[in-house]
Amino acid sequence: CMNTYVYDGTEVKKTGRIAVKEIGTGTRVRKMTLVEITPVDPSFDWKKWVDPNQLYVVQPEERK
Repeated sequence: CMNTYVYDGTEVKKTGRIAVKEIGTGTRVRKMTLVEITPVDPSFDWKKWVDPNQLYVVQPEERK
């Protein structure tokens, strides 16, 4: 079961591609990572690169 996410009001999934950029020099290097997303609904056809921290994980419905 693959996770789906909410980004900007749209349910999306990760395409599996990532992009990494190293920022800083010497011992203070940190990596910035972007993930590629695309809508779950096949009637929408776009891809976008986003910071993974901007994605909300869709949770299964809670049973009462």
